[in-house]
Formats: sequence, structure tokens, C-alpha cells
Amino acid sequence: MNPIDSGDKNAIARQYDFYEARVLGITAEHFLSKVYLYHEYDCHTVVKYTFAECYHLDFSHASEQVEHMEKSKWKPEFYTYAQIDYFIQDIDISKRMYDSHALYQCSLDFGIARLKVLCRDVAIEKLALSQLSEAEKRTFVVPPQAGRSYPGTAEQDG
Repeated sequence: MNPIDSGDKNAIARQYDFYEARVLGITAEHFLSKVYLYHEYDCHTVVKYTFAECYHLDFSHASEQVEHMEKSKWKPEFYTYAQIDYFIQDIDISKRMYDSHALYQCSLDFGIARLKVLCRDVAIEKLALSQLSEAEKRTFVVPPQAGRSYPGTAEQDG
């Protein structure tokens, strides 16, 4: 694959200050052809990545995390906000030619996990939680300061 300038997507990602941002959720639809990633921006705002027309996806945990999952009662579908331990370390988005098609090659490092996506388009947007539909909010863990509480958070327990 030959690189094409895609500095604009990396610049957009960096303007939203992703380093050490808590990943709130990753979802997919249409047989994984569309993938959404949400990360915290502040307690009332999220950044949403939409990877569209995906051709290849690879999600992997670090080997230490696999050992932890096997030893614990790991149930991420029941994670509280405080239990999420996926924090963005790096995002790299580059546009490449692949068999005469311009595709985005995206690598996201969460410290304990990695996501690699090869797709036709990437959209990055900062959204207030109030802009999201209730159905969309149910696809990730909403920060407790934003008005929804979860078992195990200070807001719920306090």
C-alpha cells in the first residue's frame, strides 16, 4: 500500500486531546462494515469516531489482559464507568492506496488493547451528550457526572 497525505484526520484527532482519554465504548453494525468508537472529552462531551465501509478489523488485548480475563470474572458488558481501563495512548490515521482504492488505515492503541481498521472513510466529531439519541447512549458507558448513574460509582453509592 502506498501512503497518501491524510494529515487532516490525524490533526482532527489530536485537536480533541485524545491522550489518556477514557474509551467509553466500541460498537459495530451492518456486519462490521461500520464501527463506532466513543471516548470521553469531558463530563458532558464525547468524541465519536465513525469508521465506514470497513474491509478489515483487528481488535486484540495485550497478553497480560488475557491472563487477567481468564483469572477474573471479567464481564465488560456490566462495567461501571470507574471499571473501564481502556485509555487511548495513540491514534494514527493514514490514507493508503490499496488495489487502486484509497483507504484509511487506522491504528488505535488503548494500552491494554489495540484496534486496527482498514476502511473507506473516517469521521471524527465532538458531540454533547445531549446531541446523542438514547439508543446511541446505550451503546457505551456514559460518564456519571453527565446525569446518569451506574452501580459502583460514587454518584450511585453516595
